[in-house]
Amino acid sequence: MRKILAVTALAFPFALAGCGGPTHVAVYGPPPPGYNAVEQHGFRDGLQAGLHDYRDGQRPDPMRHGKFRNPPLQGPAAGDYQQGFREGYDRAYQGPEHRY
Repeated sequence: MRKILAVTALAFPFALAGCGGPTHVAVYGPPPPGYNAVEQHGFRDGLQAGLHDYRDGQRPDPMRHGKFRNPPLQGPAAGDYQQGFREGYDRAYQGPEHRY
């Protein structure tokens, strides 16, 4: 009985070491083909914002983010940035299996 107790006591820390569970790293792929540099920038920012919201349990809403509401660009480039942002944001909620 002592032997079993001693082995169990020694094995316990090793058993706990694996309790953290695996760390999953998702790969979301590149922006959709044909995106210009501004759309790609927006896509990356949107993906980052979407992943943050998803991890925090927020419902999807890109309007929550200042970079979407007030893009860091002027004129037609602002629309391109927002389009990329929305695509990246949506991709974060769909998951990595939705690649192009």
